[in-house]
Amino acid sequence: VNAREFLEPETQQLPSPILEFPDLALSLELLEEAIAKGSGALWIIHGHGTGKLKAGVHEYLKRHPQVQRFEPAAQADGGTGVTVAYL
Repeated sequence: VNAREFLEPETQQLPSPILEFPDLALSLELLEEAIAKGSGALWIIHGHGTGKLKAGVHEYLKRHPQVQRFEPAAQADGGTGVTVAYL
């Protein structure tokens, strides 16, 4: 999966006050590293913000062959500001 295809062409950047990554491509590259090294559940903190980072991460997870499913965290664990991916 090519992380660059999830970027918005006009800016190629998404604000993320929680992750503080300069763009979605970097976030997805780090996510790919975590998936490659991980097993079980992977917790992804993307926050709420504009929702663009969450949408890009979810689209990436949908297409990733190692991700069985993903869902929002329980409300006490961050709710919709956190995605739990199961590998």
